[in-house]
Parts: sequence; structure tokens; C-alpha cells
Amino acid sequence: MTGIHFVTDERGRKVAVQIDLKKHGARLEDFWDGLISESRRKEKGIPIGQIKADLISARGVALLGLMLAVLLAPHLKAQSVSATSLAFGNQAAGLTTAPQSVTVTSSGTSDLHITSIAVTGTNSADFAQTNTCGGGFIAAGRSCVISVTFTPTATGTRTASIKVTDDASSSPQTISLTGTGIAGYTTVSYPVGGFPAGIAFDGVNIWVANSGSSSVTKMLASTGATVAPTPC
Repeated sequence: MTGIHFVTDERGRKVAVQIDLKKHGARLEDFWDGLISESRRKEKGIPIGQIKADLISARGVALLGLMLAVLLAPHLKAQSVSATSLAFGNQAAGLTTAPQSVTVTSSGTSDLHITSIAVTGTNSADFAQTNTCGGGFIAAGRSCVISVTFTPTATGTRTASIKVTDDASSSPQTISLTGTGIAGYTTVSYPVGGFPAGIAFDGVNIWVANSGSSSVTKMLASTGATVAPTPC
């Protein structure tokens, strides 16, 4: 028969058979089904009532859960964050702290889709965030970083939170933010060559004479760099 070839050993005995499934696939399936049916012919059958009882029992529930876990495992989405809170401590009102960061990781077996990263809460205007999460898609096992700064607009305790919303079952994730605003200092700016009374420059040194009632705590260049010790 075409499409069927026997494999023989060195003595010419038939030890295996090769079957062209394109020509005889249906026959092979019938043959295989027949073998299975024959091998199970003497097995004891299970009444339908027993099958129903097993399905609604604790054993059935556990089995169903296992089946669902196997089916859903290739598509499991999960998210984790490296910190659930950031504390900025004391900061002069109107000035911005150095950034603190939180890493968001796609810890499941499927890509994570972040739909929003937002600052929320009572003093949300005092905190700002930037992130490297791009278009919001994080491949399984990869991460992105959220950087947060604190610029108190008033003195006292300031609170807010970062809310990360995505398609993981644990969404949203919340990162609490706290900081304390304290009284700052007044900054007075003068252009190069425009020295007020009490300030002089001899080409090497800047001379300051303070005739006011407030202390001069530091002198800063336009870049923010300190150009005189504290106090000067």
C-alpha cells in the first residue's frame, strides 16, 4: 500500500512502520482510537451522579482551580513596586528636594500595561513625578522608574500619594508621600555689575556689609551654586 513503509532490522524482520499521515491520517486515528477503547474496555465505569458529586466537592473545586491556573498562567499579569512610601523630611517652602525614586516591575508572565501614573491626595500640588515608563507597556520581567520631588507650598506636614493604574489584578498600586514644609529664606537677585549699597567687588573678593535686620545666610550664583560660605 502506498504511503506505508516497513522498517526492518539486519535480519530482515519488520520492527517498525512509517505511515504517510497525509494519505492515511484518518485510518491511523481510527486505529489509535480502537487501541485505546480496547485497553479501557474492562475499566470500571463511573456513574454520572458520582461525576457530578466530585465536581461540586472540595476536590472538584481544587481541580477546577488547577485547570484555570494552568490555562491562565501564560497570560498572568502582575506588578510590584520597590517601595510603598517616600518620606522627604524637612524642606524649605518654595524649594525643591532632590528626587527620590520607585521602581515598578512587571513581575508576571505577560506584558503589563500601565494606563496612568498620577499624583493624588490632599497636597498633591506639592509633589511632582516623572517616569521612564514610556508608552505604558512593560515587558514581563522588565521595569521602569518613577522619580518624585517635593516642593512645599506652605509650612507644616504635607501628604499625597502616587497612584499607578494598570491591568494587573492588584491594580492600583499606591505609594504614600510625606514631607514637612519649613520657613525658607528670601532671595534677592542682582544683575552682574549692579551692586546695591553695602556690596562691593574688587575683582577678587565680594564684600558685603549688612545694615539690615535679617542675617545673610549664603550667596548663590545664578546657577544655584553657593559662592560664599554659610554664613558668609
